[in-house]
Amino acid sequence: MGTMLKNLFSLCLCISLFACSLPQPPKKVPSRVSAQPSEDDLLAQARVALEFGDARRAMNLASKSIKKNSHNSEAYVILARSLALQNRLDDSARYYQRSLDMGLHDRNLYAELGSIYDVLGKYDEALKVYQQYLKKSPRDADFQNQMGLSLLALQRFDAGLTHLEKACALKPKNIEFKKDLTYALIETKQFKKAEGLLEKMLAQQDSNIDLLHLKVRMRLRQNQGQEAQEILKKILALDPENPEARFLLKRIQRLVRP
Repeated sequence: MGTMLKNLFSLCLCISLFACSLPQPPKKVPSRVSAQPSEDDLLAQARVALEFGDARRAMNLASKSIKKNSHNSEAYVILARSLALQNRLDDSARYYQRSLDMGLHDRNLYAELGSIYDVLGKYDEALKVYQQYLKKSPRDADFQNQMGLSLLALQRFDAGLTHLEKACALKPKNIEFKKDLTYALIETKQFKKAEGLLEKMLAQQDSNIDLLHLKVRMRLRQNQGQEAQEILKKILALDPENPEARFLLKRIQRLVRP
């Protein structure tokens, strides 16, 4: 037994010595540089970050993706949206425009960029965006309506009315479009047309506060302060805390006080 153990020990020692005498492969040194994410990986991560509302992370990931490939339009879209969420609207508009210049014809992109310009008060720029889209999709009622509103903001009432009327013709049941058209008619003193639209809408929604406010606006334009007061009282009966109605009623009462 002792001889067997001794021989076994000798064999193990020989194997160990033999192994030590063989050339040893170089030890693998762990790399301190991790594999760089691909452009697709960066975009996928940016999409997820944007979906979860992490705008700053989405912005950083999209920027890295653009550095790898400056011709990927989707990266510019994600970058634009992430900047908009951070209220960096001028920067956002620049990247929205870049994505459109690269050939994207996405309805949402035109709508988002146009809205940003409207918020910034850059109505001329908004009009260019809406016009560009409407050249390809002239029967889009939402864009016709939005273009009309931007024209009204520029005091271009006749042109604005044309687009608002087109929107109503394309979507005749859309009450919001009809409200916008009524407002434009009041501003251009086309009271008969405005009255007709209001009466039809109020026949269906006699407690609609927006419609009642439009009626107040028209009566004031017509210098019918007494009737405007009665409508304001009706609004306050429906909504006692309505700030606009409270303010207007007090103002009118002061003006007509003997």
